Amino acid sequence: GGYEIVKRLSRGGQGVVYLARQPGTRREVALKVLPRSSDEQDGALARFRREAQAAARLNHPNIVTVYESGVAGGLNYIAMEYIEGQSLAQLLRHKTPLLEPQILEIARSVARALQHAHARGVLHRDVKPGNILVTRTGLVKLTDFGLAKYEGTQLSFQTTAGRVFGTPAFISPEQAAGAGVADHRSDIYSLGCVIHNMATGRQPFEGDNPFIIMDHHRRTNPPAITALNPQISDAMEALVIKAMAKVPAQRYQSVESMLADIELIRHALRAPDNARGGLAQIVAAMDQINVVARRIREAHAQVEGPSWRTRAVAAFLLRPMFWMLMFVLAALVLAAATFWLGLALSRGA
Repeated sequence: GGYEIVKRLSRGGQGVVYLARQPGTRREVALKVLPRSSDEQDGALARFRREAQAAARLNHPNIVTVYESGVAGGLNYIAMEYIEGQSLAQLLRHKTPLLEPQILEIARSVARALQHAHARGVLHRDVKPGNILVTRTGLVKLTDFGLAKYEGTQLSFQTTAGRVFGTPAFISPEQAAGAGVADHRSDIYSLGCVIHNMATGRQPFEGDNPFIIMDHHRRTNPPAITALNPQISDAMEALVIKAMAKVPAQRYQSVESMLADIELIRHALRAPDNARGGLAQIVAAMDQINVVARRIREAHAQVEGPSWRTRAVAAFLLRPMFWMLMFVLAALVLAAATFWLGLALSRGA
């Protein structure tokens, strides 16, 4: 392709990525090159070409742009937009949760990227923090469509050797099972896992090996977010539980519906910022957040049953806002009691 290599940026199972300059325009690009030794290893060449083909169908501000792909000197390459910033995985490397407004902004951007891809029949199938890039200006970009699948086509999740493709920590139950029936709701599940990770600073499931983690995705409910991080709203907890339902029919049925709830939570969380008038406004803002949480739970009541309601109540009791309200109410009761006691004593005198 005549690209001028500046430096190597990274090396992984899907190839080597270089910072390069495009001939003529001198534009900086990220040049992904598949080594010759990987061409036929576990279908690496097919996945490499699939990434180029899938990305060529997409054009969205929240998806890394692919400029061109081809073969030069016997090497397969993809020239794509160079992002100055870091991956979400790097942002989470210290296992520190993000603030809820940050989580919502990132989740909204990824959901918009998936909405665009799904509308064009492209499923990502590997949504994870390592494939979410955040620029220095805060713009979020989804990348790496190497495991992409065109919806409606039959494409196995396994190689002939039985290897499951996807990242165990963020894989959907149907992908973990190796069933070739996954659809756009697998991406929704994985985005739910990413949100859980951002909210808690830890992956939803952990284990000594990938098979244990994948089995958790199939059989175990994730830890309650608000129990691990009481600063997260109940509405966010409800959204993640719905997105991470084991059965696809019990998840959000489209990214659009998930995105709508993300927007509702964003709007509700902005209310306290505008509540400067005292306790009444704070209570009203909290009520708005709880209304959103209740609406999501009611739409998803069949997923968790009584155990979900019990867990939600327990998590709510851990919320700082709950105890702040209890303190205010206790203060009001004490003040009222003091007033009436003083009044009674003055009358007796």
